[in-house]
Amino acid sequence: MNTRSILILTAILPLGVLVTIGLVSQSTSIKKSIKLPPATQSKPPTVNMEKRDLLPAAGEKAESSEIRQALFELQALQKGGGSNPQIQEQKVALKAAIESGIKKDRKGVLRLLLNIEEEGAHQLVFTDYARFFVQSAPDLAIALLDQVREQDLDWVIKDIGAAWAKSDPEAAFAWANQQTNTKVKDMILGGVIVSIASKDIKGALAYIQSLSPGASQDSTIPEAFRMAAYYDFQGALAVMQSLPKGRTKDLATNGISRGMDYKNPQAAMDMASGIGDTGIRTAAELVVVVGLARKDPDAAIQWMLSLPVGQTKDLALKSISEGMDNNPQAAWYLASVIGDEGIRTQAKRYVAWYWFLMDRPAASKWLQSLPVGQAKDVALNSISYQLTMSERQVAFNIASEIGDTGIRTEAMVFAALSWCDHDRAAAIKGMQSLPVGPNKDLVAKGIVRALAANDPQAAFDIAAGIGDSDLRTTALKNVVEQWSKKDPAAATQWINRSTLPQEVKTQLLPR
Repeated sequence: MNTRSILILTAILPLGVLVTIGLVSQSTSIKKSIKLPPATQSKPPTVNMEKRDLLPAAGEKAESSEIRQALFELQALQKGGGSNPQIQEQKVALKAAIESGIKKDRKGVLRLLLNIEEEGAHQLVFTDYARFFVQSAPDLAIALLDQVREQDLDWVIKDIGAAWAKSDPEAAFAWANQQTNTKVKDMILGGVIVSIASKDIKGALAYIQSLSPGASQDSTIPEAFRMAAYYDFQGALAVMQSLPKGRTKDLATNGISRGMDYKNPQAAMDMASGIGDTGIRTAAELVVVVGLARKDPDAAIQWMLSLPVGQTKDLALKSISEGMDNNPQAAWYLASVIGDEGIRTQAKRYVAWYWFLMDRPAASKWLQSLPVGQAKDVALNSISYQLTMSERQVAFNIASEIGDTGIRTEAMVFAALSWCDHDRAAAIKGMQSLPVGPNKDLVAKGIVRALAANDPQAAFDIAAGIGDSDLRTTALKNVVEQWSKKDPAAATQWINRSTLPQEVKTQLLPR
């Protein structure tokens, strides 16, 4: 998934969904089902990296430096003809460095070895260094999945399969077939097949039947042909054309057309329009029209106008508005005339954030010109959410301008949650600097939610200072609920000793 895809994802999801994603618990069901590969000697990595990128960097944390050094020495043995006992001994040293690093800086180790960033949006793909690590020690990379959050598991498992397949496709395929959990098996196979397709689309097709029929094949076949066309367009085209009519051919055509949309969007649209299956054809057209809108907006709009009124036309308008990032005012207009409210909101969120990202002064001026109402609130909400990842004070300021009370509440609470997770002290200081009033109370409520589970004493103190009585009682109840699960006696003692009114104490005390 590229950066643009992430922008689209984060811009279109409702705020409530985004909060849920950020707070999802780490389920262990998938992790427990993942079977480790048999202990075999890894083939040398195929990733070519500069020596300076392999060795510890100046100013790097000690734990990361130790891991880099151990991995560098393992690579030297693998490429220099080290004996199997030497290689295995160095793997043990690397494993020890990783385990030690996890205890000291789990996020830093995951960032280094698997390119996982748990704060903010980033590209959900492996770096060369991550691929190098997987190819050097696939068993250690797979064992590291136990430290990965549930929401990152899918893409990480898939990328491990893809990276390993570059150096040892047979071993990666064998690891996939070893899995008893169908979802895990399909994720690995998806990565393996797409990886193989970059060099040998015919060979990749041979693995397709190993995937579960349905969604897994429907997502993997287009991606495999898109990847194949990127490296060898004529070769991928010839293989697609040789396929018999049917779903596989339609999915392959979808993939190739998607790979053409930036270079030759009109040809991509022509190819997509020839797909037999209506659903696959529409899905392909809705992707390639984004590229067409960027190069020839008139042609994209003409195609959209030919569609009957309904969901497909609304989705086409959304796609075209996303493609017209060089004319954001026109993009906003197109998003505004979408019939379906949900699709219209998604499109507006994307346009507003992308405009703000590309040209903040112009976007800020445009925001100020919008009349008070739902459209302005949608734009402010989208921008505020995105800025909680990097400019949290600005995110607060923008969220506070939202007119709708419900949307403003969600936005400010989420901003507070995000800030507190990132920098608790700064979040509390920022909240305390706000003038007394509804906005300060909302920020305090968000901080209370963030602290309730792990530091209920601090959460209680902040909740008790909320001005609005109803909001204060709700926040205090939330803390009591969390604290009572861990230490009901301490929670009861704090309530009894507090200066809260007796009627509030009565509501809070466990019964």
